[in-house]
Amino acid sequence: MKRILHGLTAPFLLAVFLFVLPSAKVNAQGCMTVGSFDQSGGGTLSIEVLNTTPCTEHDQLQVTGAAILGGTLEILDLPGFVLPTAPGGNDYVVLTSASISGDFSSTNFPSIPGANPSVDLIWSYTVDVMSGTVTVNVVDPCNPDATPPTIACPANTTIFTNPANQCTSPFNIQALATLTDNCGTPTITTISVNALPGYMVGSPVVLPAGVNAVEYLVTDGSGNTATLYIQCNSTR
Repeated sequence: MKRILHGLTAPFLLAVFLFVLPSAKVNAQGCMTVGSFDQSGGGTLSIEVLNTTPCTEHDQLQVTGAAILGGTLEILDLPGFVLPTAPGGNDYVVLTSASISGDFSSTNFPSIPGANPSVDLIWSYTVDVMSGTVTVNVVDPCNPDATPPTIACPANTTIFTNPANQCTSPFNIQALATLTDNCGTPTITTISVNALPGYMVGSPVVLPAGVNAVEYLVTDGSGNTATLYIQCNSTR
């Protein structure tokens, strides 16, 4: 048997003092108050979110007694959902209680594009036993984007020089082995050889014998940069 508990739309508060059956699906529209809450048998707690204010901008289940978690935590985004913009994202306190135990066995979070349409928001939740609360957090990894690109060195290359201590043939600037970013595709902004800029992947360059420094500067769409230094050893 499933019991659907319908609250009232915000800003009204519905008080329902009862023991919630383990098989029930609870849709806490606005704010709903219950005497105790037991979802250890595999029910679903369904929460609608718009922004961060409880009762008026997102649902909240208020348990005056003990809350026993289990089953599924489901988050539903409402039309006009406000995207997070702070580094820590948006927090929604979706359940309060006098005491809390257990944990959800699964979650059902919506897929919502962030500031970068190709990168979805990241959802998570925390159960705080001390405060008796469940808080859902959503972060936009691209707004703000503070993560620099990820780059890795190309494969090792051996270059032989002639008696004049110059390469017998030009060395072509190599592509990076890895060039990725958490918010899109980064680009190589500058390649310098021995502190001289103006090179690109595939550019031929004659290297003197000894240690030569090749520097790659990579930039993502948010202006974060990563720099890679390579020592190129030329030997006779």
